[in-house]
Amino acid sequence: MLGTIVVATIVGFALSAGVVIYAAHGNPASLSGKHGPGLFPVALGGLIAYLPIVAVIARMLPWLAHRSLSALGLRLPTLRDVGIAAGSAVLMLMTVLAVAELQSSLLSEPPHQQVMELFKQARHDAGYYLLLSIAVVFAPFVEELVFRGFIFNAFLKYVPFATSMLASGAIFSAMHVFSGGEPQYSVFFPLFAGGMILAWVYYQTGSLTASMLTHGLFNGAQLLSLLIAQLASHAAPHARP
Repeated sequence: MLGTIVVATIVGFALSAGVVIYAAHGNPASLSGKHGPGLFPVALGGLIAYLPIVAVIARMLPWLAHRSLSALGLRLPTLRDVGIAAGSAVLMLMTVLAVAELQSSLLSEPPHQQVMELFKQARHDAGYYLLLSIAVVFAPFVEELVFRGFIFNAFLKYVPFATSMLASGAIFSAMHVFSGGEPQYSVFFPLFAGGMILAWVYYQTGSLTASMLTHGLFNGAQLLSLLIAQLASHAAPHARP
């Protein structure tokens, strides 16, 4: 019974990765919608893949923790929670970017995440906005239940906070490494740093909602910066005399 949530998480991520592989045939450009099926099958598949995780966690997490979901931190956020979440999202973005830049300098290997490539090449259709809503709302909800609500708390029963933060951050990052068509090893260290910040937010506030807000704001900021860069690149040729 204790391994059910972990199994459901692995199955969910595997299903999501399988949809990407099937739809793209190893070529993210085919998901742009110009010469392929577009993002809609990926977004819908990702949504379906998360459903068993939510169902299992909602059923089993209170039983495993001997606490209600509310006691675990799934509740309406306070103003303090919102403030910490907003500040931590900025800190998380700066930290992830700094680690990514350091990694690029030392290893000449900038982080490369397949989902970002999908957003870069996709047209802005229904599939794009569905995947956007998953990235900003649904994925943070599910992942915080799994990685902070279950995994972090499981470690915290037996080891100090710092160890729990490191362990849950490493597992959080590792799951993202193997969630695409091929292992994305270059994202491990930046997301490891981000995962530790999310664990800190949860520990400080006792609120899963706060860590969900931090996670969602971080994802949203990344995608917003990508969109701004795309708009700027499209506007640049028209600005030339």
